[in-house]
Amino acid sequence: MDDSSAVEWRVLNLRLSVFPTQTRDVSLDDWKLLTGSDSPETQIQQFGMKQLSGSALGGLSIVASLPGRIDIVLMQRPQITDMSSEFPRGADAPIFVGDFFKVLAPFREGTSRWLENVGFDVLRVAFGATMLSPCKDRAESYTRLGSLLKSVKVVPQSMRDLTFVVNWQTPSRVLSGTSLNRITKWAPLEIRGRLEARTASGSPSPAIDAIVVEGPQLELDLSTPAPEQNPAPLPQAPLLPIYEELLELATENARAGEIPCP
Repeated sequence: MDDSSAVEWRVLNLRLSVFPTQTRDVSLDDWKLLTGSDSPETQIQQFGMKQLSGSALGGLSIVASLPGRIDIVLMQRPQITDMSSEFPRGADAPIFVGDFFKVLAPFREGTSRWLENVGFDVLRVAFGATMLSPCKDRAESYTRLGSLLKSVKVVPQSMRDLTFVVNWQTPSRVLSGTSLNRITKWAPLEIRGRLEARTASGSPSPAIDAIVVEGPQLELDLSTPAPEQNPAPLPQAPLLPIYEELLELATENARAGEIPCP
């Protein structure tokens, strides 16, 4: 996969979801297969949900099972910052896991290893991601969004509250006669926080509401058809090639923006 893009994308989260034909709880074997470590830092089990989590794959990894689905999520671990220093903003804000292409590599490796060893029938596979391209201000954010969209004319000086969601269904090369869902959501986003600085004496000054980072946000939800459209389990052998195809679509959107189908 090409590891370059016309814009810088910073990852808020990545997700692999699989939908088994029968309810299945995740186990320590799943965690070890995904991360290579013997045990997670945290285990939670309640009300039909089981979750394992810990530092792995370059961030906070979460493996969770609910009735009808299993999710593997990578996100940034919440951080406590030193209030005596300036809070990092923009691309350096501690809410991001890192650059999309760099973060995707270890996530892809771990999730592919896990998916390749799945021993149960799967109805559906999905890849999701939320990322943001940091900009200096709202005008630059709208201008950059305009360069990424092909179906919407963006007017940076006049537009506000723009959100564009589209599913450009794409024929699968792996599953003959099947179209993959390629849902992308585009919107300018401001992430705000209450920031507190310290005076020279060391006492805190009043907290202010400030923009931590802003820029166009891209949400990806790429998947095989829903069970209502295709009720049969997916063939076991091409599970990994299907996932690779979804990742390829994701990198295409990260490199080129919206990609309308003919």
